[in-house]
Amino acid sequence: MKVIPIPANQDNYQYLIIDDDGKKQAAIVNPVDVSEIKKVVEKENVQLIAGFVIHHHVNHSTYSGRLHINIW
Repeated sequence: MKVIPIPANQDNYQYLIIDDDGKKQAAIVNPVDVSEIKKVVEKENVQLIAGFVIHHHVNHSTYSGRLHINIW
């Protein structure tokens, strides 16, 4: 598994978790900055299939819908 911290806003991080079984699939934890997430997903050449919000902040739940993935 590969975990990539992606800066969000001025003092937060969102985390891209990439599988290591060759399927090129990934999940995002605490999505905030959709454009930055998409840049890293493209750079890593992976398919974003899921997201996880591990605490409730409006910014995570508001922007996560723009990723068009299941969010838990």
